[in-house]
Amino acid sequence: MESCGREMCSHLVKLSVAGGFQTPRPLTESREDSTMTNATETRSFHIGDILSVTSGKLVSPRHVDGIYDLLGWMTGEKPMTHQLPRLSRECAPSLCEQFPDLAALEVPKGLNSEEKVLFWLGAQEPEYGTRREVAPLRPGEHTSIDPITEMRMNHPHVQILPAVSLDGMSDIREAAARTAEALKRVIESARDDEEGSQA
Repeated sequence: MESCGREMCSHLVKLSVAGGFQTPRPLTESREDSTMTNATETRSFHIGDILSVTSGKLVSPRHVDGIYDLLGWMTGEKPMTHQLPRLSRECAPSLCEQFPDLAALEVPKGLNSEEKVLFWLGAQEPEYGTRREVAPLRPGEHTSIDPITEMRMNHPHVQILPAVSLDGMSDIREAAARTAEALKRVIESARDDEEGSQA
């Protein structure tokens, strides 16, 4: 159980570093879509979503969206891409505890296409079912960290660019000028840092 989710974290980091993730996706379902079972709030997830976190191999039929939704449900937050590895580490032990049969299921190597993943998942359904009711994490099992703060903690060398919103702006040229000014400040700051390190 200790290694549960370790491979997933490595996989997510590799995808994130390689630019394999797009923008964070909002949760498509909310806690209102959940059911109550034995006084515990749960929500139904495909076994592929669960196995993606417990095995460390992306086998969700909804791809990364399934992981965003599962981790978001379990933590009560809307995760951003750079948070997925940490949230996977937090959620994997709970999923292994809730579903020891899935935790013990070996996801084979070589599932390198959507067709192969769906075929393999379909073959597991007679024994393991298609969906499971997942409970959120218990209090104390999740640490809430502001996404921007976490990005700065994990990557202190990365400068976060300010975003310029077009809402309420009557002139797009003004937005472009603000963006150009912000980028100019970033470039100047980088030059100053470089000159300071050479001195």
